[in-house]
Amino acid sequence: MANIFPSGPGDNEGSVSWSGPAGSPTITNSTDYAVTGTQSVKAVCVSNAALAIAIAYGDRITCLPSTSYTTTINVRASASRWISAAIDWYTSGGSYISTTVLDGSGNANTGAWENRVDTSTSPGTAGSFTLKIDYDSNTTGQALYADNITVDDGTSASPGINPLLLMGL
Repeated sequence: MANIFPSGPGDNEGSVSWSGPAGSPTITNSTDYAVTGTQSVKAVCVSNAALAIAIAYGDRITCLPSTSYTTTINVRASASRWISAAIDWYTSGGSYISTTVLDGSGNANTGAWENRVDTSTSPGTAGSFTLKIDYDSNTTGQALYADNITVDDGTSASPGINPLLLMGL
């Protein structure tokens, strides 16, 4: 299966690739926890305003229309609050089409990573998408962590090569 989500915001091992609304949250790559590698993306609520922590990978990722995509997101949090993820679909020309809220939403696990998986189908006019994660916290200092994020397009990563042919068998 081919992961079409960029590795930077997926594994969070490089520079911060995620963004949020002005004022909240503070977003960093953190060594507090990691599923793979040494870092995850960490979003911390900086005010008691009545809004959720929302982070998004804002660069649009090219996709095909009417295609099934499997999204995997590993999440954990500092408090057991509601976490959800969604895909915003756009036409190839950049016009917004719709939002698909991914299955697997629910209260965050505070003691371990949760692997949330969803399969959704892109709209018939889709040409790109963005991915966002919401954490229902309005308490200063509460944090959401996400790591090892993938979006699989259901195709082979590369054409299969029979290893027996390479050995001359």
